[in-house]
Amino acid sequence: MSKLSGLRTRLRRAFQRGAMDQQMLDEMKHHLDEETARRIAAGEDPSTARRRAAADFGSVDARTEEVRERRWGTWVELWWHDFVQAVRSLRRDHRFSVVVIVTLALGIGASTSVYSVVDRVLLNPVPGPHADSIMQVGEWSYYSENPAPQPSGITPPILQALLDNSDAFPAFTWCDRSTQMSDREDGFVTTVFGSRVPPGFFRFFGVQPVLGRTFTDDEALNYDAREPPRDSAIVLSHAWWKSRFQGDPTIIGQTVRIGDRLLTVTGVMPNYFQFPSRSTQYWLPAQPVRPRPNHMRAANTIALLKLPPDGRLARLEVLLDTIAAQLQQDETLASTYRSVWQKNTDGLQLWVRPLHEALQGRVYSREFPRLRETLNGLSLAIALVLLIVCANTAHLTLARTERRRRELAVRAALGARRGRLIRQLLLESTVLAVVSGVAALVLTHWGLHLLASLNQLPQLRPIELDGRALAIAFAVTALTVLCFGLWPAWRGSHTPINAHLKNSGNTATLSIGARRQGRLLASLEVALALILLSGAGLMIRSVIEQLRAPPGFASDHLLSAVVSFLPTGGFSPDADTRTHIRVSTAMDRLAALPGVEAVGSYKLTGLQLPAENETGDVLGFTGRSYISLNQRDFFQVAQAPLLGGRFLTSADQGDENSAVVINETMARDFWPNQDAMGRTFRYTNGGARTFQVVGVVGDARLLGVDEPVTPQFFRPLNEAPSWGMPNRFLLRTSQDPALLATAVRAALREVDADMQLPHIETMTSALYDSTQARRTYRNYLCVFAVAAVVLAALGIHSVLAYSVARRTREIGIRIALGADQRQVVAMIVGEGGRVVMAGIALGLVGALALGHLIRAQLYGVAPSDAWVLAMTPILLATIALIACWLPARHAARIDPLAALRTE
Repeated sequence: MSKLSGLRTRLRRAFQRGAMDQQMLDEMKHHLDEETARRIAAGEDPSTARRRAAADFGSVDARTEEVRERRWGTWVELWWHDFVQAVRSLRRDHRFSVVVIVTLALGIGASTSVYSVVDRVLLNPVPGPHADSIMQVGEWSYYSENPAPQPSGITPPILQALLDNSDAFPAFTWCDRSTQMSDREDGFVTTVFGSRVPPGFFRFFGVQPVLGRTFTDDEALNYDAREPPRDSAIVLSHAWWKSRFQGDPTIIGQTVRIGDRLLTVTGVMPNYFQFPSRSTQYWLPAQPVRPRPNHMRAANTIALLKLPPDGRLARLEVLLDTIAAQLQQDETLASTYRSVWQKNTDGLQLWVRPLHEALQGRVYSREFPRLRETLNGLSLAIALVLLIVCANTAHLTLARTERRRRELAVRAALGARRGRLIRQLLLESTVLAVVSGVAALVLTHWGLHLLASLNQLPQLRPIELDGRALAIAFAVTALTVLCFGLWPAWRGSHTPINAHLKNSGNTATLSIGARRQGRLLASLEVALALILLSGAGLMIRSVIEQLRAPPGFASDHLLSAVVSFLPTGGFSPDADTRTHIRVSTAMDRLAALPGVEAVGSYKLTGLQLPAENETGDVLGFTGRSYISLNQRDFFQVAQAPLLGGRFLTSADQGDENSAVVINETMARDFWPNQDAMGRTFRYTNGGARTFQVVGVVGDARLLGVDEPVTPQFFRPLNEAPSWGMPNRFLLRTSQDPALLATAVRAALREVDADMQLPHIETMTSALYDSTQARRTYRNYLCVFAVAAVVLAALGIHSVLAYSVARRTREIGIRIALGADQRQVVAMIVGEGGRVVMAGIALGLVGALALGHLIRAQLYGVAPSDAWVLAMTPILLATIALIACWLPARHAARIDPLAALRTE
């Protein structure tokens, strides 16, 4: 009963404040009357008794306010009153509010955008509440040319074994790494890549189609051939649905023709779902491929499973070891897979790792290291920008708090305690931060679309503003409140009442501590801006060096056409011969085009294999590529420099001939400080054929200036297999090569109706496009650097402008005593210059550290590049001095009479 009575009393106090206040005043009056009566009874006269009773009791207003603050529910009223007061104060100082809101919104929005991309690409790329439990299983593959094991997918026997033991996992699924179908575009054949999956594949990830449905169990087909049968269900990727079918929503349930196949569309997946690769354009329902006697298939299946709730990886590893041991004892596999597994002393070895590592490219993609470095660099850059934002906002807030010292002193004199002053100032900072946070969400939405274009890895989750991003935005907002609001609020609460009430708002001088703090914040902004500016400078220099780097051939007036010839008659023994005839025919047709001076062709292989000399000493890893010898030698068409020996000739073609031309890197790495001419080498464990060096050419960056140059040797093109890397034709032209693209496409179409759609571009454009990654990174860093410089200049300007405003009387006296305008300008600029120099000195140390952090992303530029470390401080100092000159000019124009009259 007492608890209910207490609650009723609290509610009455909260909603009947007037009556409660009147009752409290009546009680105080009654207490004073009793004390006065007691003193009169003791012999004091009535007026003296009343005065002394009131003095002992204290101020009625102060006692009333104290009781109100202690009353339950009053804190809501007080906080609301302070909030309204904060909003009114910020509305009065609207210019300050707008600057702070815009600055904070840019910082919070940019940081949230970068975090969202980093979270989806690096930290949490796999969807679902237990994403860390999704694992990928694969096997170590062994190749005769390379004794080192390579991570790969799994073969049919291992898939069958995992399916037989699938009860040990909460969920299991699989998919092909890639399958393909042929389509037609512009009279050429195009290859459309997809993946064969079981019906439950999409349920494993918990993803739903945006249109239609996924597969049912009865739609799964048994695939023996590499290509699917003519009649099948198909689920489309969002990108292919848009490009191939123009985003037609009525396509669900319709039968479409892809090449010579009829497929029924059952669904369209979301635009973010890209698995097992970004090139996956469709999915087909399939049954698992079963192992067959005397038949081997490549390890091209991706197996995925979820760990049990206990999450013990050790149990899974034991199961995989058991499966591997059982398969090695399976006699039905003796003549196929076991013969490959036995090449390793440990036999069949399986690996397991979290799926997010595979999505990050650590297994299959060479793009991951670049992307990781880029996103890490952007994260560092945005962290620096956010620090500058906080420092700048803290300084503006601190200056505003100093300007309001008299106001705060009046509040303190009227009874406001220190805690309430801190609360009022923090509420103003909170209001600014919350408004900035809301505005930052809009900027985040825009920023995500820009940053998402950096990602070149397969995705399972959309890069979008979700709950985690909102939580980060809230956390960053709270952090900025603490960073820029707490310090000024704490200083503002330390208000000497008498000192500030004696001075007017115009004559109150800035304390030494406040001046030092303002200068410290401004120097910090300059240092952080210099770090970002130097990083942008290094990337600009890196891109310039990339574009200046000699490609190893004359790229002007050179047209590139990348063509894949489909083997006719399957992969038969004479398929290579037929392909070489078509390549030769295509070269003849291209050479006959008006404006074409010469045509060459080459075929690069990316596989690097170990090579040894005639005594068995390992020389290093080298790649083998093929060049054309008919019409004109490929290197002569490309105008690559011959550093020694000769080019290959038609006499070097033939099975018995072993003449090769090597690049400069191979000559330098394999035979350092020696003449490579006449040297011989062969592949380690690659047969008895020995190659002899007859020529050395300069390093040619045929894949782009962004690619590292590796040892390469070149053989005649007629030795190249018909499968593998496409042929690349180079056309030396007498006119603008871009004008010949249409004629080249028509000539190639006449050679072979089943030719793959060629990719045609000028070599100048191709080399420029190869710098896209660094140019994108450079652009973002430049944007951040410009923002940092502007914020730093604003910080320096605000320091000096506020200093001039507070020292108006001092400057007026100096002018009245004979100081000319140049002396006043020198005094103010000198004050700002000391702040700038201190920031530059600190920033140079940070710039050196940043250069070493982004060393891997630089090209042809040292992390401590002297030009960058010299020019960026000069540029920043120039901008900062301009920011200093503006308030200095204002100070020099102060009228001493007007300045003294305002006192």
